[in-house]
Amino acid sequence: MTRDDKKKLLIVQGMVHRLEIAHGLDQLKSQTRPTAFLSKLPGVIKLIMASNALPLLSTLVPLVLGKNKLSRLVRRVVLIVGGGAALTAIIQRWKSARSKTNP
Repeated sequence: MTRDDKKKLLIVQGMVHRLEIAHGLDQLKSQTRPTAFLSKLPGVIKLIMASNALPLLSTLVPLVLGKNKLSRLVRRVVLIVGGGAALTAIIQRWKSARSKTNP
C-alpha cells in the first residue's frame, strides 16, 4: 500500500467515524425527552436517603465544606441539584393535587 493509498484510507475512516458520531447524536436527540431526568430525580434522591447514606455523606462533607475551588463548585452543583429536586417535587405534588380535584 502506497503512502497516497494510506492517506485516502485514513480520510475515509475519518469520514465514517464522523458519520457514526452524527448518527449516534441524532438517535440520542430523537429518543430523549428534556423532562426524563427531572421526573426520575426525586426517586433517585429517595433511594439515596433510604440506603445507608452515612458513608456517602462522610465522603462529600469535605468537598462541600472546604474552601478550595473544587469544594465551591461541588457546593454550587449540590445546591442546584437540591433546588431542582425540590422544584420537581413541588410540581409533581401540584399536578397530583390538580388531577385529584379535576376528575
